[in-house]
Amino acid sequence: MAGEAKAGFDAERDQAGGGVTLARISACIAVYNGAQHLATAIRSVQTQTVPVDEILVLDDGSTDDSLTVARGFEGVRVVSQPNGGIGAARRALVEQAQGDWIAFCDHDDWWEPNRIEVGKPFTADPETVLIYSGVWHVDENGIETEYPLRNPQNAPSIDHVVPNPEDIWTSSTLLRRQTILDVGNFNPFFRTGEDMLMWFQLGGRGKIVQIPQRLVHMSRRQGSTSAANRKQYEYAVALYDKEVLPNLARWYPNLGEAKLAECRRLLEAKVGYTMALLAAHCEKDGERAAALDLYRRARKLAPKSRGVLYRYVRSLMHFPVNP
Repeated sequence: MAGEAKAGFDAERDQAGGGVTLARISACIAVYNGAQHLATAIRSVQTQTVPVDEILVLDDGSTDDSLTVARGFEGVRVVSQPNGGIGAARRALVEQAQGDWIAFCDHDDWWEPNRIEVGKPFTADPETVLIYSGVWHVDENGIETEYPLRNPQNAPSIDHVVPNPEDIWTSSTLLRRQTILDVGNFNPFFRTGEDMLMWFQLGGRGKIVQIPQRLVHMSRRQGSTSAANRKQYEYAVALYDKEVLPNLARWYPNLGEAKLAECRRLLEAKVGYTMALLAAHCEKDGERAAALDLYRRARKLAPKSRGVLYRYVRSLMHFPVNP
């Protein structure tokens, strides 16, 4: 069965004019206890106006019926592993995928029917490594809002990730698989933020392209894959403090001293503000000493941030601080 799928996969390579092979795209869905939403995600991939070359679902040790739901779809390759978190799941999907490009769809998100049709032509540029589109955010009541794209469409790659890598939503991306592997694949340590680390690494290897059209619906319900919580802030601090800031000059060796200094300043302010949000969570959980230490560090990194100062002063005055 696997051999037949591989043969069919190779046979379906699109041929462009002049005998140039167009990109093969693997749609990759990681699921953990997402049985309630998974079918919607898979159907949105299966009904694309330009089909993907394979659909791969990885069950990350779910304890619900996610695996059964995935196996109920024809034409979907399903693999499973013990729960390791989203970083480990994305890493495994990249390793298992057979395509030249990876198109992620989280289990609680779904694509517009023309997502691949709009995005695929951009894969023809050999310098492009990451393509992303605009998205809608969907709340618990099904109300959609248009998430703003803050970066100019034709900005240099570094400006797509500094200071706001979170504007690139994983379910809206097309990623060159070989470049992902060249930078070491997704870091399995991160159970959130693993995608933003990858955006920084990819941006140093090639071009990031923005499609301003909204092509993906992103779930922002409480408990959804992308919902904010204390653990996200802990990983975000580690992401910038341990990975991005120490490696930025190595990833982007041609930035120039002035641009590199500007990027570091913006990122330090960002990690400072993130520390303040984490501190508010610590205080809410009764960990006052840890909160005050984070506030002091946040003030050093982001001395001009009113949000940091506001939370710190309220904490010193023993007033409630919202995360």
